[in-house]
Amino acid sequence: MREDTGEEKKQRISHALGFDPNQDAAPRILAGGEGEFAEKIISIARSFNIPVIKDPELAEGLRDLPLGPELPENLHRTLAAIFSMAYTIRGEFPGEQNTR
Repeated sequence: MREDTGEEKKQRISHALGFDPNQDAAPRILAGGEGEFAEKIISIARSFNIPVIKDPELAEGLRDLPLGPELPENLHRTLAAIFSMAYTIRGEFPGEQNTR
């Protein structure tokens, strides 16, 4: 049962980000969505042991950006922190050969 507080429940937003240092100068949005689609993105990530990092402000900031192109420079510092956290969670470090 859900308590009605009079406030509309905010839909979840999620994005799948990718970065290939051999091809990309910056990360890209590979998928993005809200509601059920956001939940599906998260479910797929978890099924492949891809870290899911909660950052509502970043998710909102990425909401209207297109899929595919490299993300703008003003987001690079934030994205670097996100990717660093994801590498750490997986026990990997940039520049190391992935043996998994």
